[in-house]
Amino acid sequence: MRISHLFRHNHHGPYSIYHCDTNTALVQQDLDLIWAALQPVLLDTHLGTASPAYRAFFKDSIYNTLVDEIISNVTTGAPLLKKNSPSPNSPLIVCIPGPGILTGDGDVDGSLKDLYDSCKTGAAAFYRPQTNWIFLCPLFFQVVQQATRPSAFCPAIIVHFYLDSSPGPATSSTDEVYDINSAFGLAAAAAINNAQSYVWYSAFINALCRNFPTPTNDDPGSCRGRCLSEYGATNNDNILTNASVIINGQTG
Repeated sequence: MRISHLFRHNHHGPYSIYHCDTNTALVQQDLDLIWAALQPVLLDTHLGTASPAYRAFFKDSIYNTLVDEIISNVTTGAPLLKKNSPSPNSPLIVCIPGPGILTGDGDVDGSLKDLYDSCKTGAAAFYRPQTNWIFLCPLFFQVVQQATRPSAFCPAIIVHFYLDSSPGPATSSTDEVYDINSAFGLAAAAAINNAQSYVWYSAFINALCRNFPTPTNDDPGSCRGRCLSEYGATNNDNILTNASVIINGQTG
């Protein structure tokens, strides 16, 4: 993918950050928060048995190795060879400050388009499949100014990056499920393809939640009166996060 007028390049570990200027520190802060938040999740995937949070969102322990690999890749920024990239790269993060500044050849016919157009849908971030590029829209910076936890869309977009090149059964889903109970109700084969499922799983591990509703075989999406909530009707099912921080990561 070609991007015009791309300059002002910074690094944060393996991640490359472009065109973020005074917002570079906020991007670096969010990457640090993501790394810290995922450390207990990696411990959970190494337990040898499926934890309650893992069973809630991924159901079958047969996928534990794949889930662990995806989360580990996010923390290390593992380089991958993409179909439309000449060499393996870690995620390349680009800030889009406004309209008419950056253009890219994102269309099928190879024509250039204003990358800000993808921000007009209300996206905080988006990812171009089979490339190494992750784009941050102005909304991203409205969310993370006072963040003490990583904004949920950012790890979701990075998960898309790694699902998109997974050698196993996982592939980045274009029909993303964001709602917490809808994600809880996904079958295992669908959950491993749903980037937001990794975000909810990580959030519940960090909130130390262990008591989850049990889906039934005849109605796997039903909470049977005990639904999961960002705030929670009961202490056991509560996920302590700010709803305004849960922004839908999108592919574009």
